[in-house]
Amino acid sequence: GALVSGALLKGDPATRWCDARNYEHLLRILRARSRPAVSSEPVEALTCFLHGWQTRFSAADPVDRCFETVERLRGLPLPAALWETEVLPSRIPAYRSRDLDLLFAEGDVLWLGRGEAVVTLCFSEDLDLLQPEPVAPSALLPDVHARYTLDAIVERHGRSAGEVTTELWQDAWRGAISNDSMAALRRGIEHDFTSGTPGAGESGRVRRGAFNRMRRSRPDAGNWFALPSPGEAPDSLALQELDKDRARMMLNRNGIVFRELCQREDHSFAWGRVFRALRLMELSGEVVAGHFFEGIAGPQYMTPAAVRFFQERFATPDHDRPVFHLCAADPISPSGLGLGAHGEQLPRRLASNHLVLHGAQLVLTSRRNGRSLSIYVPPECPDLGRYLQLVQHLCYRSFQPRRQFIIDEINGEPAARSPYLEVLEQDFNIDRDYKSVRVQREL
Repeated sequence: GALVSGALLKGDPATRWCDARNYEHLLRILRARSRPAVSSEPVEALTCFLHGWQTRFSAADPVDRCFETVERLRGLPLPAALWETEVLPSRIPAYRSRDLDLLFAEGDVLWLGRGEAVVTLCFSEDLDLLQPEPVAPSALLPDVHARYTLDAIVERHGRSAGEVTTELWQDAWRGAISNDSMAALRRGIEHDFTSGTPGAGESGRVRRGAFNRMRRSRPDAGNWFALPSPGEAPDSLALQELDKDRARMMLNRNGIVFRELCQREDHSFAWGRVFRALRLMELSGEVVAGHFFEGIAGPQYMTPAAVRFFQERFATPDHDRPVFHLCAADPISPSGLGLGAHGEQLPRRLASNHLVLHGAQLVLTSRRNGRSLSIYVPPECPDLGRYLQLVQHLCYRSFQPRRQFIIDEINGEPAARSPYLEVLEQDFNIDRDYKSVRVQREL
């Protein structure tokens, strides 16, 4: 078999030789003996850990906090609309779209298409991890070093703005191009990434209202540019290092890595590739393998820093842990993870469903954008007002706030007769009819 050589014994500088498999086995025994003693937590506590890990802030400035959050979540593929309606607001108190705009204007942040209407936020240095395969260049942007406005592209090719817009988004989804502004992506989200071609009346004239909608839907903010294509195919050793970097990216994002979390990534972060990298990183002491959460059948890996955070996080009583809300389609949501957490209480993994947790306890779920609420604490619970701040998020978030919030039922009963309304009325302006309740957003 293969041999390894070097200073293989601790405290002994002499060169020695050992069978590679035997030496790996000895290293694993050594790592197992030095592994910190950690009591496992129930799987219901996993979301509390993930959210806490992603909301550790070293800065008080909101722009710096936005940067820290993007740096942790980089490389994560999400439906484009979820970034600013759900994912960033659930991690950054009072999230403002202009903070992300500032990062695009002054930093190295970019958005990268990962499929139709799916994007990730990342940095230029991450492209080799996220796009290991060559992508066919865009026919619209001939110079890979130049940046083009929408009007410049239209004029260059002599085509309609609608045709160019459609092709721009197609090229963006396959990762060939991007835009240096979030405003272009927001306009695309608000108009379902269509060109907004105006309708015409019987006379053939374009209606003014339709023309204004078309003008607002054009992704003419910012500049479009071609993304660099990967160079020569890396050798096996370089591929191994790239997989280690992908594992580090996931550890930085979640604090923990296991098979089910990898299933929410794209193919570059497949469990088989990441697992092999984690096994090697365990030998060097960079990660620790353990049984941190019950109900997860396969191996679980953390960095030593995450293990310390894990111990600190669960050293406090559950009622002293934070209250937070998540969209059910959030990457750290327990919905659809297949681990059995919270049983039948979990809503389906849809963007229109939400959860509120107090530490590891699921206290409220919302389905169909609030039309059906399930509240798992009594009406006299002193923290009920904190749990209902989900309504505040939906009505007042920075991007695409809801004009009104209609509740048809609470715990299976008509909302208008619910004993929970007394607390809701303390913080919001509500109107009742014979069955439903309308929460009106106040400007």
